[in-house]
Amino acid sequence: MKIENFMTKNVVSLTKNYTILDCVNLMSIENIGSIPIVNQQNLLIGIITDRDIITKIVYTKKVLNTPIEDIMTKNVFSLKDDDDVDSVISLMSTKQIRRIPIVNNDDELVGIISLGDLATDFHTRQNSLEALKNISLPSTDDYPSVPAP
Repeated sequence: MKIENFMTKNVVSLTKNYTILDCVNLMSIENIGSIPIVNQQNLLIGIITDRDIITKIVYTKKVLNTPIEDIMTKNVFSLKDDDDVDSVISLMSTKQIRRIPIVNNDDELVGIISLGDLATDFHTRQNSLEALKNISLPSTDDYPSVPAP
């Protein structure tokens, strides 16, 4: 089965010149936890997640009028809309990510897929549970410790 059958097609995105406050407001309005960042040609250049906001904004005390370009993840894992859905599960499991932007053959953003999108289908549900297990393992990322109050 192809990714395009599972992905959210009307994906919300921003360009890099928007601010963190713009991003937080849009996440709140749309009730989403990540926003792909695109250039003027709708090519994927980054992503910002609710976790990015916590780890890169709150901890470092950056101001909300900071451009999202300053904190977005620039090395984004993405897949093609005609890739097989098993590639989503594999990438989510190995990279411990819950959302993957989807691009077409011209590398234009055309959708996003989440673990929840996969969990709604009977055929992918079991593999989604395995992916969730792997995503939930402790990360090997080195985040700074927060001092006790």
